Amino acid sequence: MVNILSWNCRGARKPATRRYLKALVDSHSPVVVCLLETRLAFFSRRDVDRLIGRHWDFVFSLAEGKSGGILLLWLSHLSVTVLTSQKQFIIVNISYAAKESWVLAAVYAHKDYLIRRHIWDGISSHLTDSTPAIIAGDFNCILSQADKKGGKPFRLLILQNYMLLSLLWS
Repeated sequence: MVNILSWNCRGARKPATRRYLKALVDSHSPVVVCLLETRLAFFSRRDVDRLIGRHWDFVFSLAEGKSGGILLLWLSHLSVTVLTSQKQFIIVNISYAAKESWVLAAVYAHKDYLIRRHIWDGISSHLTDSTPAIIAGDFNCILSQADKKGGKPFRLLILQNYMLLSLLWS
């Protein structure tokens, strides 16, 4: 089994983030880590080494001001091809043990629906019927009114329509 960790860390340079991430990696042994809402304008090899260790490769998508940002990390022995890196998602093809290949999309969707709605087309263009795919992240969208407290009623149709059109299920 392959373990993947996806976490909205709300700031990747905080000391508490580093400590908690190391504890998560130690206890779950993931081969891929998706950090969302990193709030980073730049992330270097040295930053990765300090955050998670030296055996990890990475790609990142810049934050806009103090919002957003995606850092996708994978163990160096994996064969990873970056298919696209956008502000709201990073999509990679991962080959594991030289035989299994799958697509991973790490998503941090914008809070504004008018901006967020375009990610589905961008993700769909990299999915095929023949390659397994995992879409992980923070979609800034909920599936049930029970998941929401107060405020305006949510619009379930947005995410449901995409899931049905793409034959995805959570």
